[in-house]
Amino acid sequence: QGLEEVLDEDSDDGAGSGMGSEGGEGGEGRKARAEANPPPELASRLDYWTKIAAGADPVDVAADLAGEPESSTAALTGEGGTAEGEDEDADAYRRKKLAKKKQFDEQYDNLAAKPGHLEALKQQMQRRDEKLAKHLERLGAVEERVKSMGYYEGLYVRAVVEDIPAAFVQSFTPERLVLLGGLLPGEDRMGFMYMRIKKHRWYPKLLKSNDPLVMSIGWRRFQTMPIFAIEDQNGRHRYLKYTPLHMHCLAVFWGPIVPANTGVICFQDVQSAGLKHFRPCATGYVMQADQSSCVVKKVRLVGTPLKIHKRTAFIRNMFNSPLEVAKFEGAKLRTVSRIRGMVKKAVAGKGGVFRATFEDRILKSDIITLRTWKSVTPERFYNPVTDLLERWTAMRTQNQLRKAHNIAIPKDLDSEYPRRLQRANKTFNPPTLTPRLMRGLPFERKVTNAKQVKGSSPSRHKRRIQAASTRVLSPAEQTREALVSAVLEVREKRMA
Repeated sequence: QGLEEVLDEDSDDGAGSGMGSEGGEGGEGRKARAEANPPPELASRLDYWTKIAAGADPVDVAADLAGEPESSTAALTGEGGTAEGEDEDADAYRRKKLAKKKQFDEQYDNLAAKPGHLEALKQQMQRRDEKLAKHLERLGAVEERVKSMGYYEGLYVRAVVEDIPAAFVQSFTPERLVLLGGLLPGEDRMGFMYMRIKKHRWYPKLLKSNDPLVMSIGWRRFQTMPIFAIEDQNGRHRYLKYTPLHMHCLAVFWGPIVPANTGVICFQDVQSAGLKHFRPCATGYVMQADQSSCVVKKVRLVGTPLKIHKRTAFIRNMFNSPLEVAKFEGAKLRTVSRIRGMVKKAVAGKGGVFRATFEDRILKSDIITLRTWKSVTPERFYNPVTDLLERWTAMRTQNQLRKAHNIAIPKDLDSEYPRRLQRANKTFNPPTLTPRLMRGLPFERKVTNAKQVKGSSPSRHKRRIQAASTRVLSPAEQTREALVSAVLEVREKRMA
C-alpha cells in the first residue's frame, strides 16, 4: 500500500464517507491495515513504530510523516541515510523495547510481592496476633492478662448467680451439665410464633392440633399447644387438624418471641422412661412473630325460611344480630336443592333475620347454607420446663387422658352415616300453566288435560246442570255397583 493510498484513505475518512477503497472498510479496518503494513516510503520506520508504541493513531502518524518534505524527498531519492545510521537506530529501538519488557515483567510477574486489599488485611491481622502473643508472654500471670484484654476463650471462670431458688441446689446433680446464657432485650416478650414444621419420619404417629408439645427453642424449653395450617395459593392459611405426611406445614403457638430462622425441635413425651419409638416428633424453624393469628378454617352457617314471597325469602336462625348480617351482605347462599341466592339486608327489630333473593322459589322445608371462613386462635398456654427445680409435670394429650381414665372416644351421630340412607320421597306440586303460556308453547308440548290449565275449570252453568241431574239405575246396575264398592273396600283394608 503506497503513500498515495494512505493519504486518500485519510481524506475519505475526514469527509465522512466511512468506506475504504477495498469493499467499504471502516476506520478500524484502515487502522489495522496501516498498523500491519507501514508505508515503505517513510523516511524512518523507527519514528513510525515509536509513535505507534506511544499510542498514536497509525493513520495520523503516516499522514504526519508523509507531510515532511525532507524525509519524503530523501526516501524517494534514496539519499539522507547510511547503513551505520540504520544500525544505531535499530540498537536504540531494541534497547527501548527491552526496557518496556522489563517494566512489564516487574508489574505482572511479581504479583505476590504487591498483595491486594484482602491479602493486606490478612497480613495486618497476623502481625497484630503476633504482637498480642508477645505482649501476653511478657505479662505471664493470668490476672495480668485479664486486666489487659479481658476474659478470653479457654479460661475457667467462677460465676456467682444471685437469687437462685433453694430447690435448684437441693435437686442439683453434678452429672447433668448446666449452661449459662443470656436473652436479648426483645426476647422477654410473648406473642404468636409462626414456625415451619415437619413431622419426623421416624415418629410413628401424626400430630394433632391443640395437643401439647414440648419445644426446645434457643435457651428455652417449654410446653405449648400449637395449631397447624397450610398456605393456599391465594396466601390464606388454612387450618389443619393433623400434620400432613412427608410435607412441611405451618405451626402457630403462643410463646416467647425469638429471632427468625431459630431452629426448633419438638417432643410429645419427655417423661416416660420406656418409650418404644423415636422420641423427637417434629423439627422446624421460626419464621416470624406477630400479636395475632391469621389461621382460618371453613364453617357452614345454616338457616331456615321464615317467610317466602316468590323468589324473595326472609331467613332466620343464621345470624344473631343485624351487625353480623351487615358483615355478610352480598354473600352467596345455597339451599339443599342447589338453588343459589344472595344475602340482601337485615330486617330491623328482628334480631338476625334478613332478606335474601334466590334464583327460584324455595320451599318452607328447604335448608339454606352459607359457606365462609372463621379465624382460629391458638390457646395462650405456656408451661416452661422447670425440671432443674422440682419434679415437673407436663400436660397430657387427650389420648393419654382417655387411656388413663378408660374413657371411650365420643361419637357424634350427625357425623356418622348409616349403610343405606333412607330418605322420604318428596312430592312436588304439578306445574301450573296460564292460558297465555299455553298459547306460546308448541303443539306437542301443550297440556291436553284441561284440569292442569289455570282458569280452564267448567263454567258455573255446567256445574249446576251436573249437580241437578240424577242417575236412575236399574236393579242389576245397583247390585253390580254395590258388589264393586264392597270389593274395593276389602282391598283397601288389606292394603292398609
